[in-house]
Formats: sequence, C-alpha cells, structure tokens
Amino acid sequence: MNRSRIGLVCSGLLLAVILLAMLVSTSFAGDIPEKPAAKSFPVKTKTAEPKIVACLAYKGSYDAHERVIGKLTDWVKQNGLLVAGPVCGVYYNNPMDSKPEELKWEIQIPVVEGVTASAKEGEPTTKERGAALVAYTFYKGPYEQVGMAYGALFEWVGKNGYVPAGPCTEIFWSDPSTPKESCVTEIQVPINPVKK
Repeated sequence: MNRSRIGLVCSGLLLAVILLAMLVSTSFAGDIPEKPAAKSFPVKTKTAEPKIVACLAYKGSYDAHERVIGKLTDWVKQNGLLVAGPVCGVYYNNPMDSKPEELKWEIQIPVVEGVTASAKEGEPTTKERGAALVAYTFYKGPYEQVGMAYGALFEWVGKNGYVPAGPCTEIFWSDPSTPKESCVTEIQVPINPVKK
C-alpha cells in the first residue's frame, strides 16, 4: 500500500468527521479488537447491511485521499446530511497490478438519507449500497503494513470455499489524531460461495 495514501487518511479528515468517528465508534465498533495478536488477522463473515452513502469517485493515485475526503466532507456538510458511520474507502482495482494514475477508488461516508445530486463525473453524490455477505478482518498498526491483512483475508476466502464478489472496502475506525501504530482499519471483501 502507498504510505502517503494511508498517512493522509489518518491525518486528513476534517474536525466534523473526527468528532463523528468518536461519537459513532461506540455504536458501530462492537467487534473491533482491543489488542489483536501481532500478525494475526482472524477472519469472520457477516452481512454488511444496506446503507445510503455520500460518495466521491476518483481515478488516480491514492495520494489524493486527503483532498477527496475533504471535498466529500465539505459537500456532506453543505447539504446538511447527517453522518451515520465512519469514512470508508472502496477500491476497484489492485494497486499491485495497476499504475497509480489507473487506480479507481472512491471515498464513502454513510449518511442517514440521501439528496438528489448531479451524477457528474468527479462530483459528490449519494447512492445506496446493497447488503452483501462479506469476509472481514481488522488491521491495527501502521498503514504501510496493511497488505499483510489483505493477504490473510484473501487466503482465508480461498481456503473456505468462497470467491471474491466485488471491490474491497476499508473502514477507517480511528480518528486522525490516533498514533499510526494504533490506527484500526476494518477490511471487507464481498464473497460468494464457490459453485460446485
């Protein structure tokens, strides 16, 4: 993973999102581990519930995370939307197989309800995320090493009779003031059972 992308995510959220993350973390973070074992990434499955999200799609380097999060956060505030969960990143291609300028990703912020918005490319909008069966794990520590958790997650998926069924999502549970070694990220991948 790109160091600056992750570092910017941890350091770049606006105050409103920081306060929100602190307020909602007690409601949404029931199974976040306090101190996961070193290099241990237990994987579980769950149904990710449907939700409405404010979102901003982007094509290019992960270095733009801070700017994209800021633009989306400003848009959420300007439209009076009530935030309903932590900021997420959704990643549509593999950074190991793609040039930085070819990376397709978006930032999402769960909201209580959507607004009618222009779907112009490069502009924020709202949409509904459907329910999905996901495999997930938590990573706690410096984001430069988050790839280890992805490896464990995809290994588990393959060994347990599932196949990936959509893009990966990272849910950023920690507020930007959290020291890098204590930042908690939930990594989810939608899955389907292997057809026999």
